[in-house]
Amino acid sequence: MAYYTGKDDPVQHLQWFEDVVSIRPMTDAFKCRLFAITLKEKAGTGFINSPQGRSMGSRT
Repeated sequence: MAYYTGKDDPVQHLQWFEDVVSIRPMTDAFKCRLFAITLKEKAGTGFINSPQGRSMGSRT
């Protein structure tokens, strides 16, 4: 799995992610949760601190 830290091209990371998740059918909700796992360092912290990240983190 490739991680995005905020140091590389975000568009390239998103394209990589879309290629990976297109292999198997999955819901958009699952894709969002999976995408959050690929964010590390500042990129992950920024997402977790966003309203969308906080709401996703509260779900199990």
